[in-house]
This record gives sequence, structure tokens and C-alpha cells, in this order.
Amino acid sequence: MNSEIFDGSVTSPKGFRADGLHCGLKDEKPDLALIVSDTPAAAAALFTTSSLAAAPVVLCKKQIDSGVAQAILINSGNANACTGEQGMQDARQMIQWTAKALHLVPDTILIASTGVIGHYLPMGIIRNGIARITSSLAINGGERAAEAIMTTDTRPKHRAITFDLQGVPVSIGAIAKGSGMIQPNMATMICIVTTDIAIKAHLLKNALKRVVNGTLNALTIDGEMSTNDCFLALANGQSGAPKIESKNADYETFEKALHQLLLEMTLLLARDGEGATKVITITVREASSEQDAKKAARAIANSMLVKTALYGQDPNWGRIVSAVGSTGIRIDPNGFEIKIAGINVARDGCAIEYDEKKMQHALAETELSIDISLNCGSFTSQVYTCDLTHEYITINAEYHT
Repeated sequence: MNSEIFDGSVTSPKGFRADGLHCGLKDEKPDLALIVSDTPAAAAALFTTSSLAAAPVVLCKKQIDSGVAQAILINSGNANACTGEQGMQDARQMIQWTAKALHLVPDTILIASTGVIGHYLPMGIIRNGIARITSSLAINGGERAAEAIMTTDTRPKHRAITFDLQGVPVSIGAIAKGSGMIQPNMATMICIVTTDIAIKAHLLKNALKRVVNGTLNALTIDGEMSTNDCFLALANGQSGAPKIESKNADYETFEKALHQLLLEMTLLLARDGEGATKVITITVREASSEQDAKKAARAIANSMLVKTALYGQDPNWGRIVSAVGSTGIRIDPNGFEIKIAGINVARDGCAIEYDEKKMQHALAETELSIDISLNCGSFTSQVYTCDLTHEYITINAEYHT
């Protein structure tokens, strides 16, 4: 498959318009985004597994049941979470206002919110924002939408990929937000994907589930899960390529391209982890089971001691084995091997000599790797994370105030 990832967004595929603007939920920055398909689209979604899911998540789960949607409205600055029945009423009202302004059926509107938990939405501000944004949609508005969904992100995250299906050029676009409070069991924070491919809704959801496991769901910034995580996808078929109606060769091509795009989005999120200076790829090999491999990789990724060591350019591999050992999984104490930044630091369960100057040079890079072989089986898992810095504390200590 010949494909190209480029600096696009959700409006890169044909038949999509979007915008992002400041409506007043934040002091100055954009805080309302809208993505609209020119025609009804196949829709699929994945949501947070939190038992305290926010009102927009609860409502959006019902909205997506039909498998058809045409617009996605997202606000930042207020999560509309833990807001009781008032929060549900406000979420429904947002759908009604958007549908009326776009002359669409309410059932085709999806919504998402992100921001501070436990605050009611200022609905007058929201209503005015919806009135403005529905009249300013543009085919180049995807990047503005990406900016409007940011919270503690330092930069918007958007990409697109183009490839061919049976000789017809097609595209998939994405925007996402998330810098902290990330250890999802479905996707990460908020991610929106659009495509001009025609595909049945159940196949679209199947592709999302399969691809997310090795990309967005393999990301952890701080081991925290949000009440508002959601991953929404629309496929409007405007490319003119033949519709994907089964798990055929076109489906496999689509899934592969989606994986490429979401892996790129995952790395963008990792690079922008709150206060992050380094992206870290953790690979656990030779585990006795898939579950053990995942558990070990995530334990390393969430270890504050490992993350701070890498921030300080300290190759303290003892912290890595401590994290793995705490999980209770099988590891050969006389056979494990560890590499940090590609340099072997432990073999057969013991330390080995390495070039310290080479190590210090390697640890100064902005992209690092940890590779550990457990010597217990044939299963592998990979997780993405970032280092833990002083800035992470500053950001989160001041987030609400």
C-alpha cells in the first residue's frame, strides 16, 4: 500500500467542513469546535470505561446506536462531568441547538466535552457559540477545530493520510487532544477521525477497536483515566471509491492506513505530555502471556521513578526491574535482559559494562526506548509514554485555579 501521512486534519477527506472558535468558556483561547459532513456518514465510537462517565459520553453512546451521524460538536474548558441531571439536560440542549442551526435531525449530532470536572456549562455562552460556528464552517477549518479542543495541550494535534482504494484516491483525517490524565481503556482523551471512504458502520467500529489497541490505547502519560475519553469516527463515502461491505482486501488496506495515522497521533500526544521533554517507547518481549507483556510494559511506563530517571538522563535500570517485579508476572531472574536507548545494560539478570559517554549522549535525545526481555515466553507488548518533569507538577497544581 502506497500511503502518505501529511499535515492535514479532519477536513482533508472530501465532504467535510469544520471550525474552531472562542465562545467564552476559556478566557481567550478557542473553546468550541464543530466538524460536519456534507452528507450522512457511517459513524462509530469508543468511550471511556470510567464508572463516572460525563454527561456527553452517556448521551453520545445513545446517539451512536444508529450507526449514522453527520456532525460532531466539542467544547473545551468544561467537562460537564459529575453535573447530575442538569448536565444531561445541557448536553441534550447542545444537540438540539446544533441540529436546528445545521438543519439536521438531532439523532445525527454527536457531542463531546473536556475540561474541569464538576462545573455546570454556561449555556448562554454555548448557545451563542453554536450560532456563530455553524455559520463559519470551512473546508480548511480542521486545524482550528484541533486548536479549540485543547486543554493543557501546548499545540494542536492533527494529521491525515492519503492512499488509493481500487485506483481511487481516498483520505483519513484526525484531530486529537490530550496531554495529561491519560491511561485510557479505549482511546485517549478526545480523538476525531473522518474519512471519505464508504464503509459499513459495524466494520468501521471493528477497525477502530483493532487499531486502537496498538496505538492510542497503548499510550499512558500519568496512569490516570478521564471521565470524558471518547473516540468518534465518521465515514461519508465522498471519495467515490467502492464501498467496503466485508473484511476484504479494501478493508485490510483501510485498517492498515488507519493504524499508520493513529500511531502518528499517539506519538504526537506522547510528545506533548504535560511538561514532557522526551517520548519513550517501552517494549516488553518474551513474556509468558499477552496479559503479562502488557502489564509489565504499562508498569514501566507509569513508574514515576523510571520517568524521572529518564528526565534526569540517569540509566538506572534497577527502577525498571522494580516496576516489572511489582506486577507479580513471570520473569526469569537469571535470564532477563534490558536495553536503554538501544544500549544493553543488563543480561542474564545481572549488570553488564557499557560505554557511559555513549549512554549519556543517547539519553540526551528527545526520543528514547526501553527494551526488556523477560525470557519466559513469546509474547510482546509495546507502550508509549513520556518523562516526568517539574513542569508536570506546576501544570497540575495550577490547573483548576
